[in-house]
Amino acid sequence: MKTKRLLMLVGSVCLAVMLALPLVASCGPAAPEEGAEAELEAKLAAEKAKVSSLEDEVADLEDEIAGLRAPGEVYKWRLADEYGAAMTSWCLDPLIADISDMSGGLIKIEGYASGVLVPDDQALDALDKNIIDMARTASAYFADKMDTAMLNCLPFIWQDDVECEILLHKLGLEDIIREGYADLGAYYLSESMSGPYYMLTNTPVTCIADLQPLKIRATATNTPWLAELGVSSTYYPAAELYTSLSTGIVDGAIYGGATDYTDLGLFEVATYIIKPTVYNPACDLYLVSLDLWNSLPKNLQTILTAAGRKSSRFIYNEFQRREIVDLAAAMETYGVTVTHLPAEDQALIFQAADKQWDEQAARSERTARGIEIIRSWHEILRGS
Repeated sequence: MKTKRLLMLVGSVCLAVMLALPLVASCGPAAPEEGAEAELEAKLAAEKAKVSSLEDEVADLEDEIAGLRAPGEVYKWRLADEYGAAMTSWCLDPLIADISDMSGGLIKIEGYASGVLVPDDQALDALDKNIIDMARTASAYFADKMDTAMLNCLPFIWQDDVECEILLHKLGLEDIIREGYADLGAYYLSESMSGPYYMLTNTPVTCIADLQPLKIRATATNTPWLAELGVSSTYYPAAELYTSLSTGIVDGAIYGGATDYTDLGLFEVATYIIKPTVYNPACDLYLVSLDLWNSLPKNLQTILTAAGRKSSRFIYNEFQRREIVDLAAAMETYGVTVTHLPAEDQALIFQAADKQWDEQAARSERTARGIEIIRSWHEILRGS
C-alpha cells in the first residue's frame, strides 16, 4: 500500500515538472538587443584601461618608496666656495649637515674655501669637466660666457627677500637662468641670498646732483647705471678700499652692507650710507655638475633643492641680523647716517638701470623673457 502511494506521488511530481518546463522556457531572459553587447564590451575595456593606469601609478610610487628605503650608492662630493674659510664654515656647514641628514647619509659633501680647489672664476668650467661636484659662486663671473648669468644680479631688480623669491620661484625667473647654465654643463640648484649692497660715501649726498662730482668704487655690474646718471666710477679690490677712501682716491664705494663695511673698517673713513639699496638681497647661487645631477634619483634631487633653498634663507636671515647689529654700532660709534634719496631721484636711478636691463634683453630670446618677467613685476609692484 505504501509502495503504491509512493509511486503515485512520484508520478504526480514528474507530471508537474513536465507541465512546468514550457513555462520556465517562456520566462527566461530575452535575447540581447543588437549593439548592447558591444557597448558593454567597450565599457569593460575603458574600465580595464583605468585599472592599468592606476597600476602604473602604484608601481611608480612603490619604486620611489623603495628608493627612499633601500640603501643606495653613497655620493662623496667636493663643494668649492667663493668665500674665505670663516664664511664658508658658518654658511655651508649647516647646508652640508642638512643634505647628509635628509639623504640618510647618501650624499656626503666636503666644503672648500675660495681658491683651494679652483679659482673662483673657473668654477663653471670645473663643474663641466667634473673636477668639482658642486659650487657656491656668483653669476657675474660668467657674464661673458652665458646669456642668462646676469638675470639674478642686475641692479635694483628686487628690494627685499620676498620679491627675490617670488621672481625666482613663482614667476619662473630661475627656470630661465637654469637653461643657460645647462648649456655649459652645470645645473642651477638654487639662489643663495646674502645681505644688502648699498653705497657708502665720505661726503654727504642728498640728491643725484651731489653724486655727480664724486668718483665711486664699483664693479662692472654697476658702472652702466652710474655712467647714465653722470657719475664716474672705478674699480679697486676690497683690500685697497680703506686706503682709497681715506686718501680721497675715491669718494665712495658700492661694496656691501653694514657688516661688510664694518669688517673692512670703512666706517672709520666714510660715514654716509646712500639708498635706495642696489641689491637686497645680493644673490649668489648653488651649482651642481649637470652630469652628476642627471645621474641622481628624483628623491635625492628633491632633497638637494630643498636643502639649497633652506640654506639660502638661513644665510639671508643671519645677514639681516648682523646688518641690524652692525649698523646700530656704526651709528653709535662713528655717527654713521642713512640718507634716502628723494623719490624723483630714485625714479631716475631706476630708469638708468632699466636701460641696463635693455642690454640684457637684447642678448637672446630667453634673456628677453627674463627681463619681461622682471619688468612685469615692477609694473605690478611700483607702477613703473
